Amino acid sequence: MCPCDYKYEKSKKINRAREFGFWKATGIEHAIKINGTDKVIATKKILVFYLKATGNKRPVRTNWVIHEYHDAVTFDDDKQVCSVIARFN
Repeated sequence: MCPCDYKYEKSKKINRAREFGFWKATGIEHAIKINGTDKVIATKKILVFYLKATGNKRPVRTNWVIHEYHDAVTFDDDKQVCSVIARFN
């Protein structure tokens, strides 16, 4: 678990850029519910790593995938917690 790294001081956008590339969300955000109920306890995003473009080329998609989980119970945005689970193909 770690605090989110925001792009700007007063922004809600999460900074996913790194030295050699960036993480891009793919697909839709999934709600994680308690079994047998409709109560949402977290959300899950799937991120794919792209290598930075060189010259006029497009970014290159890699086979690195991360599952990012956000706590839906915490309502204070300054204390939002996310955890990451990596899967490598």
